[in-house]
Amino acid sequence: MQITTFGSDSPPFIQRNPPSTPPPSPVQDSISQANQNPSIYPAASILPGSLAIEEDAHIPLFDLDDIENAPTEIRKELIKQFGDGLKDIGFIAIKAPSLSAIIKDVTKSMKTYFALPLEEKMKDWNSDNSKGFSEQGRETAAGATHADRKETFFVPPHFKKWPQTPPEFGQVMERYHTELTNLAIKVMRYVAEYLEEPTENVSETIDTAYNLLRLAYYPAPKSEDHPDSVWANAHEDLNALTLLPPTKVPGLQLFTKDERWLSVTAPEGSLILNTGLQLERLTAGLIKATLHRVQNPGGKYTYQARHSSIFFASWAPEKSLAPLKKCVEKITENMSEEERTTYLLQYPDVTVQENLISRLIEMGTIPNPTREQVAELHQKGLLQRPPLHVVEEFSDLFNS
Repeated sequence: MQITTFGSDSPPFIQRNPPSTPPPSPVQDSISQANQNPSIYPAASILPGSLAIEEDAHIPLFDLDDIENAPTEIRKELIKQFGDGLKDIGFIAIKAPSLSAIIKDVTKSMKTYFALPLEEKMKDWNSDNSKGFSEQGRETAAGATHADRKETFFVPPHFKKWPQTPPEFGQVMERYHTELTNLAIKVMRYVAEYLEEPTENVSETIDTAYNLLRLAYYPAPKSEDHPDSVWANAHEDLNALTLLPPTKVPGLQLFTKDERWLSVTAPEGSLILNTGLQLERLTAGLIKATLHRVQNPGGKYTYQARHSSIFFASWAPEKSLAPLKKCVEKITENMSEEERTTYLLQYPDVTVQENLISRLIEMGTIPNPTREQVAELHQKGLLQRPPLHVVEEFSDLFNS
């Protein structure tokens, strides 16, 4: 069994407490080098010193083959650790050596694509922001005051409008999308096992859902960038589960339950997994969507760009996200009836599609929602963080 906490020497099972002196993370090492070589790295970080994140989250690393081949009792323990990692941290990593070659091809293709002139990439722009290319400034996290500093290319299922450069782009991304869809189904079966739910309650419909592959390019900082803008503002993912390979340039950070930002790193040949809002709703908050962000880590990475390929695994649009009964019982077992009722108000019976539309309005991706949309979503307990202009336009709905 090789279930370990990345960045530490650990026994076969997850180390609940990381060693007191773990090896330096890429972020720690880069900031250390910058501090030692101010002439080479004139800015140790583009961030105020108080925002520089040097501590790692030490997310657990799992070998799925070990889980598959384990005897019954050991498998139960491994599934518990797998699920606890998602519940307690929100981020875990899995070994994925069989995907190393395709991940390398994906990275090479998207680097070539994003290096094209903006006017060339804009030919791949689509008014539907979940397909094709989007330029910097198009996406803003719910509640954020500045747009994310990134360019993206979205690949939905059965996408056909591929860029001409590089010529292999479409074939590579199509294969990668298929591989990660299959892996997401497998992972969600483990989640079902952890929740003691029938497989169909959790992993069903993922193979036919609107799963999105997002290629992201985070450019090196420029003098004209707003000082408060970052690569990706703090947010929770909209989907059920997110899969992404670690990147050469770090920057991914998670927000812990004790309100600290920690860097997320994982070894080469692995995939990082994190939880999304669909899973949080289905489990009544037993497995929460973890707040995370992407920002320039500073140090030797200060003037480097970052590329990432992120796969958002989802459920079918019509699937109900009404909380599972067992999850409700677990999360509310020590609550009074009044506390239970109040708590469950935040997890109404809504569909995947309704949840998605609500968050896209909050993000400004749907900038001009109709009155009917806003009224229906607000009535169902959604639209918790609407943009100011939406509140002002439909003030009577939000003040009622």
